[in-house]
Amino acid sequence: MGIDALADDPRYATNAARIANRESLIQTLQKTFLTKTYEEWEPLLLAKGVPVGSVNRIDEVAEHPQVRARGALVQVDHAAGPVVVVGPPMRMSETPAEMRSAAPVLGQHTDLILRDRLGLDDDEIARLRVEGVIGG
Repeated sequence: MGIDALADDPRYATNAARIANRESLIQTLQKTFLTKTYEEWEPLLLAKGVPVGSVNRIDEVAEHPQVRARGALVQVDHAAGPVVVVGPPMRMSETPAEMRSAAPVLGQHTDLILRDRLGLDDDEIARLRVEGVIGG
C-alpha cells in the first residue's frame, strides 16, 4: 500500500495496540486509500488475499455488469406504470422463477381475501367499508 512504516510502528504491532491506536491507524489508512480509485485498489488487495468489494450507489448497482449479466433487475407492469424491481434471486434450469406480477397497490386484494379466505359476502364487505373497518 506504500505505507511500509506501519509494519515497524509499535503502535500497530499487535491487535491490542491497533485497537488502542485505532483513530490514527484509520486516518492513515483512509488517507492512503484516497490515493487510488477502487478499480486500482481492488486487484492489488485481491492479489494479497484481502477480501474487497465496492459499496455502490443505487445507480451504480443498476448499471453493474454482473447485475445486468444475471438479469437481476426486471421490468414489470404496475398500476403506477412500468417499474423496475429486483427479480427472483434463484436461477434453476429445471424450474425457472418468473415475476408474475408487480406488488399490489394498497387494498388491491382486500375484497378477494375477505371473500375467499374469510367467507364474507358483498353486503358484509360493504358494511365494513362504510364503518371504516377497511379502506375504500
